[in-house]
Amino acid sequence: MDGTGRLFRPLIAALPSSVTAAPVGFPDDRPLGYEALLADLKLPQEPFVLVAESFSGPLALMAAAQRPPQLKAVVLVATFATSPLRLGPLVAPLVGRWLFLGPPPAWRVRRYLLGDDATNGEVDAVRQATTQPTPEVMASRLREILRVDVEGLLKDCLVPVTYLRGTKDRLVPARMARRMKALLPSMTVVDVDAPHLVVQTNPRASADAILRALRELTDSLAANQKIP
Repeated sequence: MDGTGRLFRPLIAALPSSVTAAPVGFPDDRPLGYEALLADLKLPQEPFVLVAESFSGPLALMAAAQRPPQLKAVVLVATFATSPLRLGPLVAPLVGRWLFLGPPPAWRVRRYLLGDDATNGEVDAVRQATTQPTPEVMASRLREILRVDVEGLLKDCLVPVTYLRGTKDRLVPARMARRMKALLPSMTVVDVDAPHLVVQTNPRASADAILRALRELTDSLAANQKIP
């Protein structure tokens, strides 16, 4: 939700040099909703795979629904297509900037984001990233999460979709992946031994899953090219 791209460094380091990774950042001083972020999103002009974690999942589905010609696959990580909180739309109006006037307590970062065994350095990195956007921006993004519903766009996602689910995720319930799988049966769900911040805490397994999706995509394209 920080939108800085900083927290993807462990994943980028775990990927081979043959894979070019370009984190996408969001403005940290303007409270933009999903529609506005989509309008600002600059997608590559060469073939690419879109990787979206947590808050960014609905944005990736919205982008995929527009069927950009160079998009070849989507990898969703610990995310959702509708509010992960059952009463989210009712709670959203109560969310204000006051919730983000300071960095989150270390215990909360460990419990809900990084896991109980996270180092102080890992906790500090998350706390710094979440305080870079203004409190207004962070509150706006949380309200977007609580109100979002892009389930209807799943059917418009024509490229392969892989979902990485943290088996120790205390923030996004497992029913989110099950619900999306029911709506998009072709979606591959990969369980990763990780809390909510999957690619940050288990970058090796995350990178392996992404590379596996890339290999399957390459094999499929090669097979199609052989069909007379």
